Amino acid sequence: MVNSDIKEKAYTALVRPAVEYASSVWDPHLQKDINKLEIIQRRSASYVTNRYPNTSSVETMLQKLQ
Repeated sequence: MVNSDIKEKAYTALVRPAVEYASSVWDPHLQKDINKLEIIQRRSASYVTNRYPNTSSVETMLQKLQ
């Protein structure tokens, strides 16, 4: 099993830059597109911290990961 420190580094190196780049390039102005980006970030945060939304605050996880 991968330790959460490695997952966090992978998230900050691979996932977050791709999501941030995508949002600045195609400037999501439709709510459905904004929601898709949010879903990616929330799922990634849950995976990285080994905590899942039904038992934990996703907002807290996102703040921890900045």
